[in-house]
This record gives sequence, structure tokens and C-alpha cells, in this order.
Amino acid sequence: MEISYLRGGYLGLFAEHPVLNDHIGDAGDLFFSSKPENSNEIIGLLYQAHENYFRGWRELSKYINPQLPLAESLENSSG
Repeated sequence: MEISYLRGGYLGLFAEHPVLNDHIGDAGDLFFSSKPENSNEIIGLLYQAHENYFRGWRELSKYINPQLPLAESLENSSG
């Protein structure tokens, strides 16, 4: 929805936007119960899915366990 014109730009009101997801979106968890055949492929797929959704508005590291690097977590089947 467009609200007004401001010095060469527009001000918009959004009900849905990746930045709002932490406040109004659904929450979920993702766990791995076994070691993947290719950890790097899984990391790449997670990164790609994250970027496709957030389009650069949020860093993947915000949603990953900070206590253990993702690659190590996948290798140990503990993530």
C-alpha cells in the first residue's frame, strides 16, 4: 500500500516483509538426527533457502546455534 510521496521516493506500509518475520512470522526449529553425506551441500542449501526468503535483510548466523559451527554440528549429528 502506498502512503505518500516524499522527495523522490515512496513511503510504504507493509503487512508482510522479511524484516517483520521475527515479530509476526511463525517460528520453527530444524534438527538433523544423522550425519549428511555432504555437509557442505546441506550448508549451501540452507544458505540458499535463507537468502531466497530474507533477500539480504537478515544474516543466516542470526538463526544458527552460536555454540557450535554449523559444519561441526552437521558432522557430529548434533544440530
